[in-house]
Amino acid sequence: MPSLPNVLSGGCNQDNTREVYTCGCVMGLKMEKHTIRPALQWCTLFIGIPLLFYLTGDFPRRSILKETISLLTLMAFFQLLGQLYTTRCNTRLVRDAGAPKLVRVHKIAGYIGIALILVHPLLIVVPRYFEAGIGPGEAFLTMVTTTTPGVLTGLASWGLMLALAVTSLFQKRIPLTYLSWRRLHASLSIAFIPAASWHVANLGRHASPAMTIMIVLMAAGGMLLTIKATVARRLLRVKG
Repeated sequence: MPSLPNVLSGGCNQDNTREVYTCGCVMGLKMEKHTIRPALQWCTLFIGIPLLFYLTGDFPRRSILKETISLLTLMAFFQLLGQLYTTRCNTRLVRDAGAPKLVRVHKIAGYIGIALILVHPLLIVVPRYFEAGIGPGEAFLTMVTTTTPGVLTGLASWGLMLALAVTSLFQKRIPLTYLSWRRLHASLSIAFIPAASWHVANLGRHASPAMTIMIVLMAAGGMLLTIKATVARRLLRVKG
C-alpha cells in the first residue's frame, strides 16, 4: 500500500490533486496526516489513560495545591515512561512519524518530565508552608532519611534521572562516541524505569491496582523494546 504523499506548505499534495490533508500540532511540531494517528495514540496512552485513572481513582481528595502537585508528578512520570517508546528503537513509529520529529518529541517530553520529577521531592513538602505542624525542611529531611523500599527506590531513580539529564544536556562534551553515549543512555533508562515504577506503585496514593498493572506492562514493554533493539544492533555489527 503506497504511503500518503508529502504535504506541501500550501496544504496540497505533490500529485497536484489539490487534495488538502488535515494537519495538527503536537509539542510545537507540525503534524502531517500520516503522523497524526501515532501522535494521538501516544497522547492517549501516556496522557489520557493515566489521567482517566487519576480522575476516577477511589482515594481521598486533598487540597487543590496537593492535587495539582500529584497530577503534575503523575503526568511527568508517564512522560518519562513514554520515552522508551519514542526512540529509534520503535521502528514502526520511526516509519510513521519520521526520525527527526520523533527525536524532537523525545527530547521535549523528556526534558519536561525530568524537570518536574527532579523538583518532585521539594514539591511534596511545599504544602507544609501552609499547614500547622512540622516545617518543610524537617519534613524533607524525614522523608529522604526514611529507609523503606519505596523511599530507597525513589532516591535511586532520582539519582539515575539526574544522570540521564546531565549526560543528555552535555552529550557533546562527554568523551564518548555517539554510539557509546547511546548505550549509556539506554542503560541508564533501563535502570531508571524499574526503580521509578516501584516507587510510584509503592508510595503513590493514586496507584490503584489497575494503574499499577498498566505501569508494569508499559515499563516491561518499553524495556524489552530497548533491549531487543540494542541486541539486534550488536548482532548486525558482528555479522557485518
